[in-house]
Amino acid sequence: MTKKLKLIASSFMIALGLATPQYLNAMDDPMDIEPLDLELSTTVPLECWHLIIEHTAPKNITLHIGLNNLKSVCKNWCNFINTHKQAWFAPEKPCWNAWYGVLGHEDIYNVIKNMVVIYRPNPNSDAGMIPLTIPSDVNPLDYEFDLSDKDLFGNTGDYVSISIGYRKQKNTTNDNKVQIWITPRFLIKQHLSCSAKHFAPIMNKDRWNEEIAQVGVVFAGSSWNDIGDYHYLTNKNFDFISNNNCLELHHHHTQSPLSPIWMLLPTHPYTYLPKFHFYFDPK
Repeated sequence: MTKKLKLIASSFMIALGLATPQYLNAMDDPMDIEPLDLELSTTVPLECWHLIIEHTAPKNITLHIGLNNLKSVCKNWCNFINTHKQAWFAPEKPCWNAWYGVLGHEDIYNVIKNMVVIYRPNPNSDAGMIPLTIPSDVNPLDYEFDLSDKDLFGNTGDYVSISIGYRKQKNTTNDNKVQIWITPRFLIKQHLSCSAKHFAPIMNKDRWNEEIAQVGVVFAGSSWNDIGDYHYLTNKNFDFISNNNCLELHHHHTQSPLSPIWMLLPTHPYTYLPKFHFYFDPK
């Protein structure tokens, strides 16, 4: 079976090489790809199709090729991929791991997935402390913690938002807030050529050394129009982040080199930032 699969996969990759190279730089997978009019895929047993995707697609995605060149092999393959794509990109599946840059960084991903945001109504006391964790049924690399419950958080959620991921556009629903992002370096690296390109100036070793900081903390004003404007903390390890509240973390920030002027966070959130701690357990 293994030899047969290798032979099939080799034949498949030859056909793949014939696919139109114009798709090679696409991170998105438009549904109007025009596949080659070939019948090669009909010789591949259906039970092997998923195995071929499992071993081929993650590498393509990591290399920013995506699934477009797989779709363009022939019409049967295009239809097969469109039918099953959602399942392949379910959280923690190989394609999902590749898309979010998790491959090779599974240990850091698990630290982030199990992190705790700690809210203290009184920053100087544990009385009334509320731990916030990431639900198991969400994407942990694109998640905003829910601070909307007035009974639990008062009006804190009106002035602060805390998310995992990075800012991709101005969010008008978070206007007049301080946005705080827990940002994995591997996620930025994977999307540096597209939605994370505004982080390119800080991805060198001097500004964000992954040997020291696998995760950054990024601050932005929700009213700031340019996503290239941000304050970043990318030179501290998990222990430092876990032992300082968000206001203390912000004291160590550097402003984005893309910002033409010094950007100030909204005034009110300085009352609320000391109430939040991020706790990581790298073990």
